[in-house]
Amino acid sequence: MTLDYLPRLFALALAVFFLLHSICGLVASFAARPAIRFFQSFSPRIAARLVLTLRFLPFAIALFLAIGVCVPGYLRYEPEARAEPVGLLCLACSGLCVLTCLLSTRRAICALRATSACLRRPVSLSPCVAGIFVPRIVVPLQARNLLSPDELGIAIAHERAHAAAHDNLKRLLLLLAPGVAPFFRGYDLLEQAWARLAEWAADDDAVSRQPARALSLAAALVRLSRSPHASHASCMTASLLLDASSLAVRVDRLLDMPSPPRRPNVALAASLAALLLTGALVILARAPSLLTVHAFLERFIH
Repeated sequence: MTLDYLPRLFALALAVFFLLHSICGLVASFAARPAIRFFQSFSPRIAARLVLTLRFLPFAIALFLAIGVCVPGYLRYEPEARAEPVGLLCLACSGLCVLTCLLSTRRAICALRATSACLRRPVSLSPCVAGIFVPRIVVPLQARNLLSPDELGIAIAHERAHAAAHDNLKRLLLLLAPGVAPFFRGYDLLEQAWARLAEWAADDDAVSRQPARALSLAAALVRLSRSPHASHASCMTASLLLDASSLAVRVDRLLDMPSPPRRPNVALAASLAALLLTGALVILARAPSLLTVHAFLERFIH
């Protein structure tokens, strides 16, 4: 297939992004289990941020290399010929990239529609947070009748913690972020771990290390889960019972009140990451590096 200068650049950027993202995504997928175990040595709030960072890291690396390295190399060294043929591999990778992004966008749109329906007519028995940029706490009448005042108050505090952490916005970004390949997201462990840790973090923020509040929240969880009318909210709402599979673990954590975990040196880690990123950008922006990248792209595009 023959394409002009700019369409050829667009197809090349998509293909390079897809290849880099797939490779980095597979690495992150294989590293997910040990990484999650290590992250859980920190507080749930910090661990959730670290898991989220690892989930978005392949996307960030692929986008940085595709736009920051491949595109400048193409613009600098590729002559503006009228048209050149593009190989089947490049076209296939660019098409797979578009398909992967469309599938992720479709997931996000479906979740947003479910959230709109939840705002009009709540389907969850438990209190939940609905909405992305202006989150609202939805408290169904069944929850008010089922829970005691203390239990209802701590349940609402749990949802306020979700709203303060912008967890629904993070859920939307997780849905929008492309998977490793079409019909294979590859990030299930990381996304499930983030959902679990976000619940733990909201629990900890709500109880504020007070045994009485922890007991009330544990009682609310058990009471709501045992209700015959219990149902779970959509994936774009932060519900008290969103992750029913780890309910027993959450109750045990609330009853045991674990000691505060160690805190990582976030400033040092951020400084090292910024230094490495700046160094990589300086090295890759040099003319010999761009020329090497362009030579590879020439072989790839044809």
